[in-house]
Amino acid sequence: MGAGASASSVDEMIKQTNGKELLGLVDGVSAESKEKLLAMLMKDPKLQAAAAIQTLYDAAQGAPEETKNQPPSDSWVKYGGKVVSGMVQGTSMIDVQYLIALGEAGGIPPRWQDVPEAAKMDDKDLWRLHSWNEQFMLPLLAFTYCWLSPEHPDPIGEQLGRVLPILKLMLAKAKEYGGEHATVAAMQDYVSFPQEPRSEEDLTRFRYGLKNELNAWYSHPYVPALMFDFESSDAPEHTNLRPYHKRGWCSTEMQMGSIVKDGACLWSLSQLKADVSSFADAVTQMTAARRAPKSPDAYSADLRERIASGDVAFTHDSDVDVVLGIYERGFVHAFNTYLDCRDGNPTIHFTILRWGDDKIDAIVEAFAYADNHVDEGVSLMLILGIGNTFSKEGYTTLKEEFEKFSRFSLSDSGFKFDNE
Repeated sequence: MGAGASASSVDEMIKQTNGKELLGLVDGVSAESKEKLLAMLMKDPKLQAAAAIQTLYDAAQGAPEETKNQPPSDSWVKYGGKVVSGMVQGTSMIDVQYLIALGEAGGIPPRWQDVPEAAKMDDKDLWRLHSWNEQFMLPLLAFTYCWLSPEHPDPIGEQLGRVLPILKLMLAKAKEYGGEHATVAAMQDYVSFPQEPRSEEDLTRFRYGLKNELNAWYSHPYVPALMFDFESSDAPEHTNLRPYHKRGWCSTEMQMGSIVKDGACLWSLSQLKADVSSFADAVTQMTAARRAPKSPDAYSADLRERIASGDVAFTHDSDVDVVLGIYERGFVHAFNTYLDCRDGNPTIHFTILRWGDDKIDAIVEAFAYADNHVDEGVSLMLILGIGNTFSKEGYTTLKEEFEKFSRFSLSDSGFKFDNE
């Protein structure tokens, strides 16, 4: 663009640009156009966030090779970091630094096609996550949230604003471990998958991510699933105010987070206090009571019954079969990849959940289904006695049922009864 650029051409350039191109725009334009461009930049949250993330991305790319090649932390290895590569072939992880910059500027999440490339993370960026060394979790977040209008899930940025405190605390913890280039990555469908209108290439990517990877984010035992389960405002832009727990997609995502997920990795954003000052306190506040696992057959029957009663709804009826297919794949995938997510440790921990005999039927039914559908090489042990309240009769029932399985066993650890 030459020095005599018109106002309309500057407007068009601003509209189309993001990231790296944005930072170079001030070169080669007239002083008048430059002044207008910079003034508009200061007002446009999308462009501010794009410039911010491009600066951070470029700095990370310029890091010394020895920094990029540092071996991953014990936690990354122990808690399933090595399977993350298989979760980002059709899914863009989003650097939370971009979401923070966007939220602080008063913006709203753009669709995937409009997210700056510098904000999208894939295999080549995993080194920026490797230094994380918290116990029982990875530096990833799977958002499970409400679409507040058919056109845009967060049309006034209310949900983005609400999530900023935990993003900032988690990012600060990441940088404690890994320094300036370390970050945290999030998966949120609107920014992580191509949205309508989609090109043929976009559609191929969307279908692949939806079918092969979305379930892995929610079912991974150590990827925190963050539920946006707070009450949204009645702003006129919010045309769908159905509560979180009465939405089909949200209910399914939460149930996927109860297959094998660690008890500390299902988070309720509604429980986060405004004055929380540490990441550890935030996790304690948000840790939610997880459901008992349900097999795909049991979940399908339950979901369809709730739809029929009006307790749960989908915006599009066609989504029901899509969601149930995702859940079925996620259920089997959770067990098939569990050893990789635990670095070879075969123990599944359903501990400190205060579960009692009322959960036995669901547990047995879920593991019976898994026993018949997972890969032949799967061999896992369930630890259930610690921090729960099963009776001796309940324990006996569980033991007898698990002895029928070929791929799962029940540990005796933690089961204690009166007078013994």
